[in-house]
Amino acid sequence: LKEAQELEVKLRLLALEEHNIKKKAEVEKERLRILEVKEAKKMADLEKKKKKKLAKKEADLELKRQRAEEKMAMAQEAQAEKEAKVEMKKLQKARQHAAALEAQRQAQFMFKNLAGAS
Repeated sequence: LKEAQELEVKLRLLALEEHNIKKKAEVEKERLRILEVKEAKKMADLEKKKKKKLAKKEADLELKRQRAEEKMAMAQEAQAEKEAKVEMKKLQKARQHAAALEAQRQAQFMFKNLAGAS
C-alpha cells in the first residue's frame, strides 16, 4: 500500500512536471511569436523609410531636371534675343545703306537735270 502511494505521488509529480514543461513551452512559443511580430514591424518600417528616401531623391532629381530645363530655356531665349538684336542692326545698316544709295541716286538725277538744263 505504501509503495502504491509513493508511486501515485511520483505519478502526480511527473504529471505536474509535464504540465509545467508544457506551460513553459507555450510561454516560449508566445515570446517567439512576439519577437517575430516585432522583427516584421521593424523590417516594414525600414522598407518604408527606404521607399520614402528613394521618393525624396527622385523628387529632388526631378526638381533639378526642371531647373536645368528652365535655365536652358532662358539661355536659349537670351541667345535668340542676341541674335535678333544682331539681325536688327544688320537690317538697320541695310536700310541706311539703301537710303544713302537712294539719296546718291537722287543727287545724281538732280545733277543730270541741272547739267541738262544749263
